[in-house]
Amino acid sequence: MKKVESYDKILGIEEKEYIIKDYVENYLSLKEICKKYNIGSKEWVRKLLGNKIRSFSDSGKIAHKKYPNSFKLSEEAKNKIRKARLEWMKEHPEQTAWRTKNMSYPEKCFKKILEDNGLDKKYLIYREFSVFPYFIDYAFVNEKLAVEIDGSQHLEKNRKEKDKAKDKLLIENGWRILRITATEVMHNKEYVINVLLGMLGKQDITYEKVGILKAPKTREKAVRGEDGLTDKQRKNAYNSRKVKERPSKEDLWKLVSKKSFTEIGKIFNVSGASIKKWCKNYNLPYLKKDIDEINGIIHGYEKHNEKCAYCGKEFVSHRNGNVFCRMECYKNYIKEFGLYNKSQRKHSNFFIYKVNEDGSFINKRVAKEEIDFYIKRGWIRGRKLN
Repeated sequence: MKKVESYDKILGIEEKEYIIKDYVENYLSLKEICKKYNIGSKEWVRKLLGNKIRSFSDSGKIAHKKYPNSFKLSEEAKNKIRKARLEWMKEHPEQTAWRTKNMSYPEKCFKKILEDNGLDKKYLIYREFSVFPYFIDYAFVNEKLAVEIDGSQHLEKNRKEKDKAKDKLLIENGWRILRITATEVMHNKEYVINVLLGMLGKQDITYEKVGILKAPKTREKAVRGEDGLTDKQRKNAYNSRKVKERPSKEDLWKLVSKKSFTEIGKIFNVSGASIKKWCKNYNLPYLKKDIDEINGIIHGYEKHNEKCAYCGKEFVSHRNGNVFCRMECYKNYIKEFGLYNKSQRKHSNFFIYKVNEDGSFINKRVAKEEIDFYIKRGWIRGRKLN
């Protein structure tokens, strides 16, 4: 790639004018200009254009006009986004854009009507009061009066059907409904206050808590299933699983009876402990000895007659090199003779080995203080290699 300064010498005045013309009039992008004129640096083009460079938003508008198909979503993608958005709005009703932002102008006018007539000092009024799954614009809670301020969008057929369903639910819950158009709220305030006072009636009741308040966040009680989980928790648990579809009980048993849990775990990209859990869920044996017993496999361990190095008692062991009959003898031996413990053995460079009757051998790392102890019992100093 050439240096930025070199393009000033290579490209003439006419070519520079063509570049500016293509960018400003023909709406070519920086990338397209670099490709057309074989320029390897966008910095030089930016420097040449100077204050003619487009903003990010202007570039986006031009790209939408030039390549409209690149920005179109398929119907499947649109439906997916729509469903996800509706689900989020249902779960977070108080965080939707129109709930968190300021009130509309007609709602502000209605609030001013209430304050000018002193109704905010007499009644407890909530804005955006929730009656799941709907919200009331202004709710006189103690009087159970719902005031709805309807704009022009409420004249649409679909919106009318939704309003009817909302009214039906509110009436079933004991609410009275007053629907006022936005035009009346803004231009006929006397009519609005007269209708409102008529609905409220003459009351001498005084409440401790009054005013126009933002309705508190309401949270619907979660419905839990037999497993004690909600639908959302169950869905999250399923999505967090590494394996979405587990093998059937029969297929899992075939694998378990032939392979170890670790080998099966590698097939499904999970741990061996996860395979054990699957066996528990299917009521299958999850211990290797139980599985081998069902398959008729009997494990025979070679037993050795040993003599305890501390108490001198004879005992039977299936471990090679086991010289203590119990843990207490091992601990007492360490206290008296000061043998090296396991953590210190890891850093030791002293090795011993023992040859078995079949010609095989065992290498062992021991502490310096332990060498004599093992040599007396038939071990040989050093390390035997193949």
